[in-house]
Amino acid sequence: MPEETKRGDGLDIASQLPAKPGGSARPTDAIVFAEEMRTSQVEVESYLEALLGAQERLAECLRNYRDLINATPFPCLTLDEQYAILEANPAAAEFLGANREDLVQRTVFGYVENESHGAFRDCLLRALDSPRCRVESFLFRSDKGAVRVVATISARERLGDRITITVMLKEPAPEN
Repeated sequence: MPEETKRGDGLDIASQLPAKPGGSARPTDAIVFAEEMRTSQVEVESYLEALLGAQERLAECLRNYRDLINATPFPCLTLDEQYAILEANPAAAEFLGANREDLVQRTVFGYVENESHGAFRDCLLRALDSPRCRVESFLFRSDKGAVRVVATISARERLGDRITITVMLKEPAPEN
């Protein structure tokens, strides 16, 4: 089937156009309609191309972010809105004394000392309400036992309504 026949050349869709009040659709109306449709298709294709380019740049930024998090010497955890661990960098796995794969989908509260549960949960909830970073001190269980850490908590959106929370742990500097 020729390309023109598949797409329609405007004349074959004249019968599909509603008749004008007091008359019928003219072939020129169909040609104008077909040209508007082709123009709209070109615009949509252009928007799609721009969207795909933006998606590729976003994927590259995400790879760079993950590489940066994985290279940081501080333990970093990414949690979902239910406080399950989505990602843990190598430093977090070492600090918590577990394999990275074993940390995924476990609740972060399994690594927070009981006396810090309430304060840590409150801090996480505040981070969800406000995108600003929160820095507070908590007791975490590590391979060294209970360790007081400073947790830098920030919330960020990820794919629609899902919220992730990034937690960076750091032992405070010794007091002089």
